[in-house]
Amino acid sequence: MRKNAAPIYLPENPLSEAATNYLSATLPERLDGLSPAARQEQAQALMDGASYNLGSFLDRGAESVLYNAMINGFSFCVKSIRNWKDRWFGDPRYKGNQGKLASVSYKTKYKHLSNEFKVGQLLNNSSVASLGTQIPVSIFSLRKVSSVALELGWDLLMERINGIDLGTKPLQNALSLADKVRVCLQICKAIGQFHQRNLIHLDIKPSNFMMERSGRIRLIDFGISVPIGFQKKTIAGTAGFMSPEQICRAELSTDTDIFALGVTFSLLFGAKPLNQDPNDAVQKDFRHSAARDMEKNEMTAVGEIPELTGNTYRELADVIRNCTVYRRDRRIPSCTLLAKQLQNAAENCGLNI
Repeated sequence: MRKNAAPIYLPENPLSEAATNYLSATLPERLDGLSPAARQEQAQALMDGASYNLGSFLDRGAESVLYNAMINGFSFCVKSIRNWKDRWFGDPRYKGNQGKLASVSYKTKYKHLSNEFKVGQLLNNSSVASLGTQIPVSIFSLRKVSSVALELGWDLLMERINGIDLGTKPLQNALSLADKVRVCLQICKAIGQFHQRNLIHLDIKPSNFMMERSGRIRLIDFGISVPIGFQKKTIAGTAGFMSPEQICRAELSTDTDIFALGVTFSLLFGAKPLNQDPNDAVQKDFRHSAARDMEKNEMTAVGEIPELTGNTYRELADVIRNCTVYRRDRRIPSCTLLAKQLQNAAENCGLNI
C-alpha cells in the first residue's frame, strides 16, 4: 500500500442512543484524575525507567496476564509473563495467575511480548505527546523481572484503555446496524495505519479492538505482527480467522489482514468464526488444500451474515464476504478501498452513517 494513500473516511455522526447509554453505564468517565499533561509526564517517567508495582488483576490472555498499575496517580496496564522460577522466587500474590495460562513455552511468550514492544516503537508510540490520541495502544517500556540475579519474567508497560472489547456480546447487542458500519470504518483506518507502516497485524479478531467510552476504536495486541512479505515457518493466528496463506505458511501480505477483517466484520453482524480446528492446521493434506484454495478457489469463506440477510442489505453483506475470497488476488486489496465500498454500500442500503 502506498504511503500517500488517500485517507480513510470516518463518519461524524455519533453512536446511537442505545450504544451511548451502554458505554456510559459500563465504563467510568475517567481511569484517573490527572490532566493530559500530567499523564504524559508519568508515561515519560515509565519510558525513562521509573519503578512500579503490579496492582489488581485485570484479565488473562492466552499467553499473559494483565494487571492494573499506578505511578503517582497515573493508571496504566502491565502485560506480564513469568517462567517456572517465579513459582519459587516471585511475588506470592501473583503466582497462581500465571499457572492458569495455555501451555505456550516461555520462550514463545517472550518472543511475542518483545515483538509487541518493537512494533509499538515502529508505530511511533515512543512519544508521549500523542498519548491517548493514537488508534494503536501506546506502549511505554519492556522490563525484565528478576530476583537474586534470576530472570523471573518480563512486563510490558502500556496505556490502559478505558474501553470494552468488540467481542463483548452486550456491546454488540447495543450497537445499531449503522453503529456497526461506523465501527468497521474505524477498524479499516486502524489496520490501514499498520499497512502504511509496512506491517501486517496478523491476529485480527473482535477482541483485539477496544471501544472507548466516546465510541472511538483502539487497536491492541501486536504480538505476532510481521512486516509485509514475511513468510512464517509456523502457523500464526487465531483459529476461526485465519486465511489460507496463514494455514499453508505462504508469504503474508495486506490481503491476509483483509481476509480476517471480513470474518471480524461478519461477527459484528451476527455470524460465527470460521470452522477451523487448530489440530487440522498441522496436517499436511489440510495445508495442501489451503494452498489450492489460495490459488484457485473463488468462493468466499464467510457465507450467511444473519443481520444482513435479504435484499435490503445484500450489497453490504457482499462487501464483507468479498474480503474473504479464498483466492487471495480476488479479495478487496486495501483498507482504503474496503472502507470506500463499505461506506457506499451502507448508504445504498439506506443506513445513515
